Amino acid sequence: MNLKDSLIAVLVPLFLGFGFVVAKPAFESFPPILLMGIRFIFAASILIWWFPIPRGYLKKIFIASLVANTLQYSITYTGLNLIDASAAVLIVQTEVPFGVIFAYFMLKEKPTFKALAGISVAFIGVYILTGSPNLDGKFFGITLTILGSAIWALGQVIVKPLSKEIEPLALVAWLALFSGPILICVSALIDGNKREF
Repeated sequence: MNLKDSLIAVLVPLFLGFGFVVAKPAFESFPPILLMGIRFIFAASILIWWFPIPRGYLKKIFIASLVANTLQYSITYTGLNLIDASAAVLIVQTEVPFGVIFAYFMLKEKPTFKALAGISVAFIGVYILTGSPNLDGKFFGITLTILGSAIWALGQVIVKPLSKEIEPLALVAWLALFSGPILICVSALIDGNKREF
């Protein structure tokens, strides 16, 4: 891995952690699923005009959006709403070992010994973290966050073949366009009108 790739890899968890910190206070005004729906609608409304319709891939993009965006963000951010952001940022990093596991079974990407050792350390670390005082009695939130990480990893494995056919930013735009309205509808069904302005 060259320096550029290493820097990009470091930026991903940094932005993810920052996103959690910003989202946490927003939950005081918006339910988690609605907040994610607004997020994706906003992103799609800016990006979608710059890319042509990826004809022939819309069905695959829709399926990927259901897993990688709609289902994953609903579960992960509902979990975040129930636990501290600092703990959620650490727990959600289990998406990396989950990704290695799913890539092995679905893409036949064989993990190295170092990767297997890292997976073991990651899960042991999360197990130790769940015993911390700030997570006491928050098993449901922990479970949702870990489940969301696993679904995120599955979603990335589903998205990977598409990223070879569609320019990455265009793929982000179309994934957001599909998932945003669905998340808002799901929020309306589950949360009702709980917004406080």
